[in-house]
Order: sequence, then C-alpha cells, then structure tokens
Amino acid sequence: MAKTSVSDEEVRGEFDRRTKKVTEDDVQKLVETEDKTKGFFQKVKRLKKFWDDACNVTSMIRAYASGEYRQVPWHTIASLAGALGYVVMPLDLIPDLLPAIGFMDDASLFGVALNFARKDIDSFLCWKAGGGEEVGADLLVSPSEAVSAGNAKEERSDEAPAAADEPAVPVKAVKAAKGSKMKVEEPKKKVEATKKKVEEPKKKAGGREKKAVAEKPTASKKKVAPEKTANKSDESKKKDAAKKGAKGAKNLTGEQVFVNGMADLQHEDGSIVYVGEGIPDAKRRAAHKSMNVAEPADEILLLLDTTAFGSGKDGFVATSKAVYFKNMWEHPIRVAWSDVGTIERAGKQFPINGYSFNPQLGEDSTKEIDAALQRMVALADELGWRTARPQDAASATPAQIIEDAFKDVEKGSEIFLGLNIPAKKKANAFASMKVKEDMSDISVLIDETVFGSAKEGMVLTSRAIYSKESFCDPVRVTWKAVASAKATEKNIQMGKTTVSFVMLSKEQVESVASALRAIGKKLA
Repeated sequence: MAKTSVSDEEVRGEFDRRTKKVTEDDVQKLVETEDKTKGFFQKVKRLKKFWDDACNVTSMIRAYASGEYRQVPWHTIASLAGALGYVVMPLDLIPDLLPAIGFMDDASLFGVALNFARKDIDSFLCWKAGGGEEVGADLLVSPSEAVSAGNAKEERSDEAPAAADEPAVPVKAVKAAKGSKMKVEEPKKKVEATKKKVEEPKKKAGGREKKAVAEKPTASKKKVAPEKTANKSDESKKKDAAKKGAKGAKNLTGEQVFVNGMADLQHEDGSIVYVGEGIPDAKRRAAHKSMNVAEPADEILLLLDTTAFGSGKDGFVATSKAVYFKNMWEHPIRVAWSDVGTIERAGKQFPINGYSFNPQLGEDSTKEIDAALQRMVALADELGWRTARPQDAASATPAQIIEDAFKDVEKGSEIFLGLNIPAKKKANAFASMKVKEDMSDISVLIDETVFGSAKEGMVLTSRAIYSKESFCDPVRVTWKAVASAKATEKNIQMGKTTVSFVMLSKEQVESVASALRAIGKKLA
C-alpha cells in the first residue's frame, strides 16, 4: 500500500470521521475473529512490532463486548475496532478511506489509533493486572449513552499530538457533557460502596435461609427420595408413551406423530422447547422470518428458542422437510433431513452436516436442547425423514456434485453451500470476483473478509472457480486445472495459480483442497 503525503491533522480528522461508522455488530464480529486477527499481526512483517499492542487491544475489546469492562468510552472502542479492521482487511471495512490520495499505510493507521487510545489501554491493563474489579452500575456506559463522551474525546483528538498524554475522559464525563457538574469520584470508592450494598442483603438472606433450614422438620427429608423416584418413573412413562404413539398411530400424519412424540419435552412455562400448537404465534413468525424457513410458518413442528428475551429469532426449527438453525450474530443455516447425520453434542455445540449449532446457554439449558435433538432425530428415523436420497452419478447435476463434495468440510462461519449462501454475500462476491456465469450458478462461497462482506474469498460455479485476495485482481480457474489441487500450509495451488487464505484454518484449507480435487475429476 502506498504511503500518503497528507498532514497529521488531515489523517486524524479522516480517522475520526470513519470511526463514527463502526457499529456494535462490527465490534462483535471482531471479537469472534480475534485469534485470526492476532495471527495476522504475527505473519505480516510490517505489523510484527505491534504484536503486544494488538493482543492488549483485542483483549480490551473482548472485555468491553462481554460487559466485563466498560470503563472506556465507546469512541475509543470504535477507533480501535476500525483500525484493526482496516489493517486486516481494508477493502472490507473502509473501501474509500482517502479517495483523493489512496490508502494510507496500515501500520501508520494502527499507530495513530494506539496513540489516540493509549491512556484508555493503560487503564485497562492496570484493571486487568489487579484481577479485574467489579464496576458499579452507574459507571457502565453503553455506546448510545457515550455519544457526549465520544464528542469530548473527539475534540481532544483534533489537538496537537501531545494531547494524547492528557488523562482519559472518565466515564462520569458523560454526565458532565450533558450539563451536569457532578464531581468525579474515584472508581475504587464506588466499587466498595456497591459491594457493601450487595453483600448486606446477601448476609440477611443467608441468615434467613439457615434459619428456615434449621426449623424444617426432619420428616420432610425422608420424602425426598420417594418424590425423585416418582418423577423418574413419570418421565419414563412419558417417554414410553411417546414411543408407542410414534409406532402405533397408523391414522395420524407424520407431522402429528412427530409432535405427539415431542410433546412431553415442552414445559408449561414454555422455557426453551416449543412443540406444535404450543409454539406462540409471535415466536413462530419471528423464527420463520429470521431463519429463512422455506416452508410455511404453520409447518414448523419444533422450535428451540435460545434468545435471552424469548424473541425466537435465534435457535433451532424443524419441519417435516428440513431443520434450520441460527446462532447469535450469524446467518441462518438450512439442512435437509436427508443430510442430517447423527447429532452428537460437542461441549456446548452441536455439529450438524459440517455446520455448528451453538446455543451459547448454560449447562442445564444445553442438556435440555440435547435431549430434544436426540428425540427429534429418533422420531425422524422412525418416520423415514432421514432416508438418504438415491445418488445416481450419471444424472447428478454439477451443483449436486459440488455440494456433496463439500458436505464433510468444516464450514465454520466462512463457508456457505447452496441455499445457505446469504443473498447479500452472493451479490457482493458475484460483482467483486467478476463471475461470468449466472449468479444462481454459485454453489459454494468462501468468505475471506473480517466483517462478512464476501468481497474477497472464493466462489464455485459449474464451470470454474473464482478467487480474489486483498489488493489483487480476481482470478478464474477452470475445473480441468483443479483436479490436481494441492494444499501447502494455508495456500492451494491449482495449476499455475496459487490462492492464499487468511480466515480459514489450516485444516479447513486441506479439506477444501481435497473437495476441489474430487470435484475437478468429475467436472473436468
């Protein structure tokens, strides 16, 4: 990238204007790709000197996004996030930073961001070194509440470079910016006061609990064991009844059998699992829209709501034709029943056909979801929904050949197949990579951008592969040259063309190369 000849004031002013474009979603996506972002600083020679700073910055952004540390203005977080995004994938985040001059040097931009936020970074490191103290609720500031504080810091950024050594804007400056003249108290005093307020009710509550336990008659303890046994017995009876209902209900439709078999997993208060007519209309509509369910909304048989406030926009849905799921901040995924293999829990995630359903809930809720998914798969088997479609190699279309080859590739959040390719990503890739075939001919998309624009990466069509890397022209490779594709580290060599990957792991690159070889032999 060419260095600019603009003045420090112009660079700082442009930097501040672009910082305002960073959103909370951008910050969350940066947190999700933290390891890959730091890896970029390790591999790129001109950025290695910033390795320690990059680790500190990403750690602070992660702590801010999780709510663990909020004693930093939103403007600082946005500035650092914008700089990191520009360094890793400039065309994705800021495609027109300095249109009259060209792109400024990425190392210089990151240096500007560090100087701007140095005080806030040092404060975070002190907090982290102390083990991380609790923060009073009145010290927490959300992006929307920090507008005034951001403007105050913005004014400081327009001054001479020496202004970077001034004290960071305290969180209470938000109130000052709104017209209040309250004095800023030291955070430690606030923390101690908050702790005392929280601990006193706890001690009182603890005393009441101990007293209640002491007064409880011993006879009640003897009843616990029989109650547990009875509950287990009832649960077993319900499961047996569900199985008998699934096997013996000859006059019911497959959908009715499925709903009857899942019904006992839905609690009266709803909780996470909702079945058949027990699915609230608002949740059903929200899930149908958010997860891009192809079937009508009234054909949703099962809904697992993993949202914090019960909107139903994230979670899992099952119809008689396919399953759909959507993780927080991610695009929805569709898997036809014929492609749903065994669903085995891996930690708190559930791998499904190379994708991963990640509810991000506690252990009890995860167990509840696991039980529902296992029951769902068992019922689908009894109803014949998971029966694999007959494969005829001679009549298989190029799209089927391509998607089948990628079926076992770990998709992560970078690889999309067929109907699971988001429309916006497909349109961006189609235009950026100058695909000659029709847009509907794209069967696989690999997104190599940090913030998910898909303007860089790879797409597969029935006739060729298209690829584009940062600051490079798009490349087209025919399937004939792909039959001998080889993976070395994070590169794939296809004939005379070598494609490098940043976002994919080494294992993913090897799996992609293997899939490409298999496709090339059939489509060449």
